Amino acid sequence: MADETYRRKAIKFQQGWQVFATLGSAAAQIYHAKMTAPPEIMVGSAIAHIVAPVVFVAATHSVILQIRARRYGPQFVLSVFVTVFLGLAAFWLMFYSLRELAMILGMRPAWLWPVIIDASIAVSTLGLWSLTHRSAGDEDPKVDKQSHQVQIDRVDALAADRPELEASNPELEAS
Repeated sequence: MADETYRRKAIKFQQGWQVFATLGSAAAQIYHAKMTAPPEIMVGSAIAHIVAPVVFVAATHSVILQIRARRYGPQFVLSVFVTVFLGLAAFWLMFYSLRELAMILGMRPAWLWPVIIDASIAVSTLGLWSLTHRSAGDEDPKVDKQSHQVQIDRVDALAADRPELEASNPELEAS
C-alpha cells in the first residue's frame, strides 16, 4: 500500500512539473511573439507560438489515458508514433523561438535555455509514462485477492453441497 501511495505522489509531482514546464514554455513563447512580431499581428503570433506546447501536452495525455485504460493494439502504436512526431515537431518549433528569445535577452549559451525547458516537459512526460504503465510483476491495487479467494471458496462449497450443479456444467466435467 505504501508503494501505491508513493506512486500516486510521484504521478502528482510529474503532472505538476509538466504543467509548470509547459506554462513556462508558453509564457516564453508569448513573450517572444511580443518581442519579435509586428504590432498588427502580435496576437495571432502569440496564439501560434503557444500551439506547439499545448498540442504536445494534449497528445501526451491522450497516450497516457490509453495506457491507463489498458488499450493496446494497432491504434495505440499509431498514437504513440504520432505523439513522438508531435513532440519532435513541437520541440523544433519551440527550440528556435526560445533560442531567439534567449539571444534577445542576452543569455549565453542561448541554445541551452530551450533545451532545459523542453527537456523538463519530456522528462515529466516519461516519468508519467513509467508511473502509469504497470509491469508484469506489479499487482493491481484495486484487486483484493483475499476477498476473491473467499468468493471462490464459497462457490466451491456450494458446488460440493450440490453435485448436480457440477454435473450439469460441461466445462467443469472437462477439468
